[in-house]
Amino acid sequence: MGTPQTKAPPSVVGIDGIRRSPEHEEQISEAMLATFSDGPGARVLAHLRAVTLNRVLGPGASDAELRQHEGRRELVAQIMQRMDHARAARDRRA
Repeated sequence: MGTPQTKAPPSVVGIDGIRRSPEHEEQISEAMLATFSDGPGARVLAHLRAVTLNRVLGPGASDAELRQHEGRRELVAQIMQRMDHARAARDRRA
């Protein structure tokens, strides 16, 4: 007879590609929503969008510049996706 198998806690692959519990995933999204929804946080997010998502590098941009810019864009996009995730979770609970 072997040792009884314990079940691993449920997990999901998050927006950022990392596996966590659904509760932890929702907590991160809620924190992003609380941070960037209004006031200074909303102004910071607007600035980040302006310098990443709304900015186009010209044809003279090097490969390194393009990669760095794309990394910045991905981070801002993840913040926005997490905010949407938190809103959707709130709607499901309502």
